[in-house]
Amino acid sequence: MKSTNEESNPGTAFKTLMEERDLLFEFIAMIQKRLKIEIKHLGELRALQATWNPKWSDSGVSTLTSPLLSHISNGELHQKHHFIK
Repeated sequence: MKSTNEESNPGTAFKTLMEERDLLFEFIAMIQKRLKIEIKHLGELRALQATWNPKWSDSGVSTLTSPLLSHISNGELHQKHHFIK
């Protein structure tokens, strides 16, 4: 936006407000798309988690699988907390 010390021409303030409004609406639309993607991604993570084999935790590969599964679970909790309310 222009400095308040500058003189404005008739109609420029309204034009500037309309341009700023359009930019805000464009930004809000982008955020709405992002939220839809995040919600879809969360659903995909839940579906993937349903396929986890419980034997992974008790097997010899648990030292490899446990940190990664915890990371994925924590990511899901983070997304659930921030994107679905």
